[in-house]
Amino acid sequence: MVPMLEHAVRPYRIPVASSSGFDSLTVKYELFAEALERYEGLGQRTILLHLGDHDASGWWIHRSMSEDLTAFCHDHDSAPHDLIDLRRAALTPAQIRSLRIEPDVKPVKPKGHGLEFIRRGLEPAAQLEAVPPDTLVGVVRQAVEGALDTEVLRASREQERFEHAQVQGKLDEVNEVLRRAFGLHE
Repeated sequence: MVPMLEHAVRPYRIPVASSSGFDSLTVKYELFAEALERYEGLGQRTILLHLGDHDASGWWIHRSMSEDLTAFCHDHDSAPHDLIDLRRAALTPAQIRSLRIEPDVKPVKPKGHGLEFIRRGLEPAAQLEAVPPDTLVGVVRQAVEGALDTEVLRASREQERFEHAQVQGKLDEVNEVLRRAFGLHE
């Protein structure tokens, strides 16, 4: 799914990564460290959109990530408590209903993470792969657009076009000087 999602969010200039399951504490700390660096350097907080199966493991992966990122913030003096806003972009119970996603045929086992999943009333379980690709792309784009400050993105694109035009103008001037110097005038 990563290449599909990278293509879907390319216009927004945001990275896509896959953990393929439970993240190690090291990977989560690296996410925290990148977010802290961005905050200290640019004053920006991080929004992390999470996609995963809506089952006991998927729910626990999201919860574990949230708890660990929050703990890193509390343990670091210069990190604000809301440094990272972890949002579940997919798959949610509401999406299972609204998108008419086929639930898992096997019931959630009432042990381990499954017991907590059942106790919280999160059934039925469903897999992210059950969401049609075009639908998933739409869900992700909607989540991204809901998280982004589109005015900042627009201003950034305008600034980039302006700077590109300035650089191109300077290159054109240098090329003209070189053409004259080497007698390559048209």
